[in-house]
Amino acid sequence: MSKKKLKEVRIEKTDYPNLSQGTLEGQNFHFKGGLPGQVAEIIPIKRRPKFTRAKIRQILEAADYEVEEGCPAHGFCGGCIYQKTPYSLEHKIKEDQLKRLYENYWTEESHLLETLDPHYYRNKMEYTFGDKEKGGPLVLGLHRRFHMHEIVDTTGCLIAPKDFEKIRAYTQDFYREKQVSYYHRMAQVGTLRHLVLRKSFREKKIMLNLVTQSQEEIYLEEYIQGLENLDLECPVTSIYHTINDQAGDAVLCDKLIHVKGDQGIQEKLMGLNFKITPFSFFQPNPIGVEKIYEKALEFAGETKGKAIFDLYSGTGTLAQILAKEAEKVYAIEIVQDAVDNAKEMAEKNGLDNIEFYCGDVGKVLEDFQGQVDTIFVDPPRVGLLPQAMKNILKAQARKIIYISCNPKTQKANLDEFVENGYKVEKLCAFDQFPGTVHVESVCMMSRK
Repeated sequence: MSKKKLKEVRIEKTDYPNLSQGTLEGQNFHFKGGLPGQVAEIIPIKRRPKFTRAKIRQILEAADYEVEEGCPAHGFCGGCIYQKTPYSLEHKIKEDQLKRLYENYWTEESHLLETLDPHYYRNKMEYTFGDKEKGGPLVLGLHRRFHMHEIVDTTGCLIAPKDFEKIRAYTQDFYREKQVSYYHRMAQVGTLRHLVLRKSFREKKIMLNLVTQSQEEIYLEEYIQGLENLDLECPVTSIYHTINDQAGDAVLCDKLIHVKGDQGIQEKLMGLNFKITPFSFFQPNPIGVEKIYEKALEFAGETKGKAIFDLYSGTGTLAQILAKEAEKVYAIEIVQDAVDNAKEMAEKNGLDNIEFYCGDVGKVLEDFQGQVDTIFVDPPRVGLLPQAMKNILKAQARKIIYISCNPKTQKANLDEFVENGYKVEKLCAFDQFPGTVHVESVCMMSRK
């Protein structure tokens, strides 16, 4: 690439989620990634009337406030960007971004609530097999920042449990020694794809899922023998092998094999037990999510004697928490495995006032028009799609509690709700994922 095309820009401002802006020679550049005060090398891509869209190539100079030690992979790993930023300043940057994003919805009562613990909080990690440089040794870790084809060793990670790092390092060394190839996404050849680890914080157990192509020997029995000899605080009590022969880089399943141990792990939230299986959704920060649910219940107010709808209900965590007070809860989720888990755990938790539906939220909700008092909705990162939004509006619920893992799509949805007769009453956010750009938010709307 010609050096003339590269620009060095100091980042002046970041919008959620870290969409950066900088000015050079009168030209305004917008690009994804970076922190205020950093100097970035960027590649201009497309000029627009008010700014030029660009792509960040690398960070050339840290910001003055990046004084923390951070983890060894900081600056290379694509997982965290705030590792060297003091937490109080990270919190302020994020809260300022949210104030600008939500505009008039953010009031004096709105806050970004601080995390309970900024370290080792994740209960799930998806590691990828690859190499750090072409032709180099096998690496198991996370994608490199700004270079998605390269994988970074995550030794010393500060957000994953320490046991995860021990298992990751053992797995990397084992398959290096066996010289088993990793899956090359472009050539679509190779065997090793992902290692997915999940932990129950309260039961202190780990579930392991090794994801591979079906091309080579993976020495699974020998691998498990070595795994069982590791010095871990929490034992690996559930082992799965997933075969994925599909193209791409996502963790998908053609065949799921239960290899050894329990069929999943269980976590406890707000006094209830929940089952986690290899492909069921569960909050990545289980300790922090209790604060989110407590706030959602506070926003909802009195639920006794009411019919409550929990949309995108996953493994039924919120639905079961709601069922302790509500007269009836209707839980809608499109993933059958998650619905089956939710039914099983609701029975074990002694809750018989929940009806579970497996299907698309937008379609299932059509059968309940006019019967809805309160809706809880916790959609995926894309937010509410048009069909779901249409039928939620048709339901004319008195109150809607919207939990979001992506404030940007939530803000767009809130605008549409307001245009259709709802008022945003309360809004707050939670710093669920310290070190990263992500936050979660909770909003309460009432129908005018």
